[in-house]
Amino acid sequence: LFSYMYGVMRHHRFIPILCVFALCWALLLTACQRDRIEQDEFGIIKTKLNNGLTVIIQEDNTSPMVTILTRVLAGFLNESDSQTGLSHLLEQMHFKGTKKRPTPLKIWQEARAMGASMNAWTSYDETTYHLTLPSRYLEKGLEFQVDALTHPEFDPTELSREAEVVILEGKRGKDSPSVFIHEGLKNIAFKQHRLKRRLFGPTENFRKLSRKDIISFFQQHYQANNMILTIVGDIHPRETLKAVRQHYGRIPSASVPDRNSPMEPPQNEFRYKRQWADIRNAYLALGFHVPEALHEDSYVLDIIEHLLGDGKSSRLYRKLRSEKQLVSDVTAGSEYYEDTGFFWITARLDGKQLWDAEVNLFSELHRLKEMPVSETELQKIKNKIETSYFLTQQTTFEQARRLSFFEHYGDYKRGRQYLRDIKSVQPADIQRVAKKYLNIDQGSLFEYLSQGQKAHAYSPEQMVSRFKKETRPVEPSPMRTETRPVDEEQARLKEPIRKPTKNLSLKRYELSNDAIVLLKEIHGVPIVSLIVLFQGGRLFEERKNNGVTELMLRASLYGTTTRTEAILTEALDQIGAKLYMINEADFFGYGLIVLNENLDEGLKILSDMILNPAFPEKILDREKRHLITDMYRLEDRPETYTYQLFREAALKNHPYGLSELGSRETILKMTPPQMVQWHAEMINSSDMVISAVGDFNTLDIRTSFENYFKMIKPRRKERKPIPPIEVPSYISENFKKRQKEQTAILIGFEAAAVNHPDYYPLKVLEALSSEPGGYFGHRLRTKEKLADIVYSRLYAYLKGGVFTTYTAVSPENEKKALRSLLEEYIKLKSDFIDEEELKTTQNYLRGLVQNRLQPFDTQAYEYARNEIYGKPPSAISDDLEKMEAVTVEDLNRVASTYFNIEKYTLGIVRGTHKTR
Repeated sequence: LFSYMYGVMRHHRFIPILCVFALCWALLLTACQRDRIEQDEFGIIKTKLNNGLTVIIQEDNTSPMVTILTRVLAGFLNESDSQTGLSHLLEQMHFKGTKKRPTPLKIWQEARAMGASMNAWTSYDETTYHLTLPSRYLEKGLEFQVDALTHPEFDPTELSREAEVVILEGKRGKDSPSVFIHEGLKNIAFKQHRLKRRLFGPTENFRKLSRKDIISFFQQHYQANNMILTIVGDIHPRETLKAVRQHYGRIPSASVPDRNSPMEPPQNEFRYKRQWADIRNAYLALGFHVPEALHEDSYVLDIIEHLLGDGKSSRLYRKLRSEKQLVSDVTAGSEYYEDTGFFWITARLDGKQLWDAEVNLFSELHRLKEMPVSETELQKIKNKIETSYFLTQQTTFEQARRLSFFEHYGDYKRGRQYLRDIKSVQPADIQRVAKKYLNIDQGSLFEYLSQGQKAHAYSPEQMVSRFKKETRPVEPSPMRTETRPVDEEQARLKEPIRKPTKNLSLKRYELSNDAIVLLKEIHGVPIVSLIVLFQGGRLFEERKNNGVTELMLRASLYGTTTRTEAILTEALDQIGAKLYMINEADFFGYGLIVLNENLDEGLKILSDMILNPAFPEKILDREKRHLITDMYRLEDRPETYTYQLFREAALKNHPYGLSELGSRETILKMTPPQMVQWHAEMINSSDMVISAVGDFNTLDIRTSFENYFKMIKPRRKERKPIPPIEVPSYISENFKKRQKEQTAILIGFEAAAVNHPDYYPLKVLEALSSEPGGYFGHRLRTKEKLADIVYSRLYAYLKGGVFTTYTAVSPENEKKALRSLLEEYIKLKSDFIDEEELKTTQNYLRGLVQNRLQPFDTQAYEYARNEIYGKPPSAISDDLEKMEAVTVEDLNRVASTYFNIEKYTLGIVRGTHKTR
């Protein structure tokens, strides 16, 4: 062939010219078709495939996990009024079968076999699907997600069933005050824009949606050029990109229709609505229209959000909770979309204080506009935001979500500039933005009150008049320091991008006072997470002092003998630290998250709180009132309330049966001397464990622990013995009737303690039965369409345990759901489980544990918890090995031992069918 071609070229001289031209053209065409790849200084790859798909890939070797996150740029705002909820129903059908994987069970089993955590959500202008799994399964995960995105079957029968499940999900949202007030607020704040609609729309809409509607929406919006794929994890970026081209490159591309959502006209009047329901607390929500995502003012609004309602140091918390004692908690937040944004403030309170709380709230907004924020206060807010920002870099999922968000609304690189944009905000910017957007005449207020609650009867016009009248004059501004310019080089060096790092193994030490110290260095993110635990607390409470541990912990957060509440809060804010308390059945303590550069100061504050709590009577009385309102809040949340009802019935003669919050009667009787005595009994080095994970030097932090905690003395006397759990030997039911859309059911059986050998088969059964891919979820959600949420939990304590399953159904389906659950429990005792299912579940457990342990604070907590329970530093890997050694015979035996359907306990919040 070569000789022939050579002869042709010798006799026809124009042939070589044509060949060269053709070769050049082919190379040029190939170059044009080749994806253009951009790689920044942090190694992040961005490209756009030939089909228009945007791809962002970031390497993170901190854990052996990878997140595959696909963002479809379509959501609730793309639906017409007659099709409200269609995009969410389509999202749910993502898990219901493809040509290759024809059933929901097949999909979930395959995901579990890879050790994957799989989920999705639908928002107003995007629908996101994500998969976090061990990185060795990356290519399988890519093929798995692409198949679900491009080849859904949309089986008509499955579609009609899933519509009923989504209706149940909407009812669950109505039973949740936190969800209901946000939707109620937007309903009055927006008159034209589609944000005014409830997320899931009217029930009749779902039942009218056809397969044709779903397919039409899918074909219009699920196009490659309307998607962003983000991959973050323990991968090789270039190799990953090859696999992405192979799988995602096949997704079709087409023009996407415009949203055609009505634009919201400017709001020039105060809007107001009140609604009553069967709830124990009162709730209020205040909202304002703000600009779209990544608008120049959005960074200033982020500062205002933290300034007003982020934690104990925020202005609204200090004014409305700590000083005036008008609310139990208050939060500010914002949400942004392509064409608009919304800023909101929510509060939970006693309905009797509603008006005073609202007046003070508007007074604080007025102060924000009239008095410049001091440079000191502004710097504290920036420190807190910096800490929060770095916290999002601890997991592959959070990193992928952040990259996807910023790419959606501009460019992922804007996310890297976020800290610099925040640091550039000045006091004058805050005043300007507050005056521009946070005005009473542009606000909307939604009140959600307990039935029978009396409240003011002012009209919206009267409310505005009184708000303006009762807003007090602003006090003169305190002395302010000069604004310091942003150090661009310093900000650049602290960019929150993880770099490959070698993690050191967990080390165990003892301090001179016998306290245990557990240390694990992880470099790459400048964060340190500390956990300090003490065995005891609720474990030693009795009915007469139930709640003393919770009250002691809460009061200790608000001042020491050397620092007042204000000074303590100021000190924590100055270093941008996050401090929280821990109150579990067998132990209690504190958690601290701090930037590594502020670690020593954080330890100094934490040790002062542990060693020198003040328990002033004023603060104690205030926290008693808030603790009582939190008891009411628990009753407003069916998932937590059913477990309390269950414990009251099943564990009533044991400390584990007591409420972590105590009772109204016991809390009101507690005194400062009682707090001091309980603190002296519970805080000791014999029962103390300190765990730290993050960016530190082991030798340095070990020395610091010795210096700061050596004053804690060993236990002086032996503890009283705690009896094992004994549940009733009969069927027991504890229920409350409430005017709710659904009936919440929690069924439970006695189970093994945390150190019992049966703990490991029970953990496998928990995973085997729980969530959509488990037996119980498959039965109640996928097959029978009785519930949208079904999960099992093993609560294993030092002195025993309980195995529970929770679900929520329409009131008329209560008995049917309970019968189905009992039948599934019976099946677990037989040879119903096969070897393949067991192996799948064990793989899922390993992936679940690896995924859950990505954040530093979770690792620190697990290490400390295992030490409290007498487990070695290798307990996490040891426990996984023991769960992987569980056999089918072990599962059958353990199920037969514990799941006795002649003696179980029910906690039920029973819906009543009544309209609100």
